[in-house]
Amino acid sequence: MLGEAAAEGRGVKLADVSDRGRDGITGARQQGDIGFTAIRGGDIVGEHDVMFAAAGERIILRHIASDRALFAYVNAKGNSPREVSMRIIFALAATAVLALSGLPAAAEYARIQDKSDFVAAVNGKRLTRPLVNLQVTPGGAIAGKGAAWQITGSWSWKDGYFCRTLVWGGKDLGYNCQVVMRDGAKIRFTSDKGAGESAVLTLR
Repeated sequence: MLGEAAAEGRGVKLADVSDRGRDGITGARQQGDIGFTAIRGGDIVGEHDVMFAAAGERIILRHIASDRALFAYVNAKGNSPREVSMRIIFALAATAVLALSGLPAAAEYARIQDKSDFVAAVNGKRLTRPLVNLQVTPGGAIAGKGAAWQITGSWSWKDGYFCRTLVWGGKDLGYNCQVVMRDGAKIRFTSDKGAGESAVLTLR
């Protein structure tokens, strides 16, 4: 589940980038692969780490269970504390992986140059990723939710760029023109006319 979240955040398929077998001298892991390791021993009940490793920095998300009763407990709503914790880590994993934008994406994206092509891509669709659900209308409106906060804004198409204003949870994120690229159901927005950070969303 956590591997799927990391792959979703990068806009790649987990089956294409997973690295699960590292017994013996295997050499360096390929850049961009999502690796898995398992540790069982001592009094470890359940520990789950998600590590995003890049040159000079690492982001680590951790879930620790200290009592096996946790895995059996179910609250009145039918969700165990473990399920809640893992869902939070799942969402954080897909979001935090975007911070390490140096990792290459395996997908083949094609740039959307014209407003008509962009409208055809998003019309009647939701743009989603973990914690984010948006609708971008042909009339120039942006609306939806990010985590627990409302998102509102407007957009226009200028000189081949998607230019938008955005307010997220009452915070004005300002005006920004972005490069838009698409690979099937994946659509990628790169801020500052392609020079800034990228966000990959799924068209649903």
